[in-house]
Amino acid sequence: MASTKNELSNLRGTVASMQMDIHQIYTRLDRVDQRLSRIENRLELRELQEAQARFEPHP
Repeated sequence: MASTKNELSNLRGTVASMQMDIHQIYTRLDRVDQRLSRIENRLELRELQEAQARFEPHP
């Protein structure tokens, strides 16, 4: 019976560790997603600026 309790305790520790790892992965993915959104916004602004520049008179 003691060995079963030990195994369950070890299993709980492993599951808790995996949950923390998964949480860290999701946190990292969220940061990457936020950064990608900022890059996409800058790219859209640049493309808009380039499109507008085509219609503006050049000296």
